[in-house]
Amino acid sequence: MKNHFYLVFAFMMLINCKDQKEEKLPFSENKNSILDKTFLGITMKGNKYNVIDKCDGGYPSLKISKETLYFYYPQEGAYHTIKNIYTTKNGEFKIITDGYYYFKGDLPIPENKKWTFLKKNDLIWELSAPNDTRKILFSDSLNLINKKINYIKYPCDEDEQTEKKRIEKAYNYSGDGNWKVNCENGNANLSIEGKNAFLAVLFNQINIDMVEIKRYDFEKGIAYKLKSIPEDLGSLGSNLNWKEYLNNEPVAYIKIIDDNTINFYWYGFYNKKTKRREFKDNSFYQETLMKDIILKKCN
Repeated sequence: MKNHFYLVFAFMMLINCKDQKEEKLPFSENKNSILDKTFLGITMKGNKYNVIDKCDGGYPSLKISKETLYFYYPQEGAYHTIKNIYTTKNGEFKIITDGYYYFKGDLPIPENKKWTFLKKNDLIWELSAPNDTRKILFSDSLNLINKKINYIKYPCDEDEQTEKKRIEKAYNYSGDGNWKVNCENGNANLSIEGKNAFLAVLFNQINIDMVEIKRYDFEKGIAYKLKSIPEDLGSLGSNLNWKEYLNNEPVAYIKIIDDNTINFYWYGFYNKKTKRREFKDNSFYQETLMKDIILKKCN
């Protein structure tokens, strides 16, 4: 009798777990689809939802296509590459992404995420992602045109102390130093001082000067572009299209982990004529088998 009780209990637990398992329903591209629409971040002010355009970064926005999910949250935005989209029985859209990049034409940085996008009512959608406690409210941009939501622009604060604090916050991290995969045996190196950086792209062949173009405060990231055409080039480097590479597109990106560790990403040179990335090889790849390049600060 006792064994019979345990068998019944186990069977009930199995049924209960099965019921709790998320049921995936096929994604349908119909008139209610979330694709190719622009969603604007909204907040409640008074008795109405508003798009609040702040001086220091605007407002959140979201656009989902078949290939990417673009998410902007003041003051940072990125394209997330979509692996799969499906819906659940309670109407949630589940969006699986496997990478992200900041500039069109760049190679995605691997990162697995599962986004949840839920329609709360005819006006409001809610976006959430793993490891993020924020639940951001959005509304279709057409609701702004149709005056179902308001638009409020906050003027810039000209107070000198406020501006000083904003600048300090934006530049409270630095990549200054000499960086290598291995401080004792490594040949490839990245040297940073202020907004300028020197990189041995290919040892004894291609050495370049770079300059900072943008910071991504949410992950302490810094993007760099080619500063000038190198003067000292080996036989391989002298055959590259340097005039086409001299533009405002980033060639490298660092993400500061701590005072002695950074992640390094090499995009390759952007050819403004062909609109393609060229020379995606880098000496760091020859010194590590890891997919993500981790550099250490060397004295």
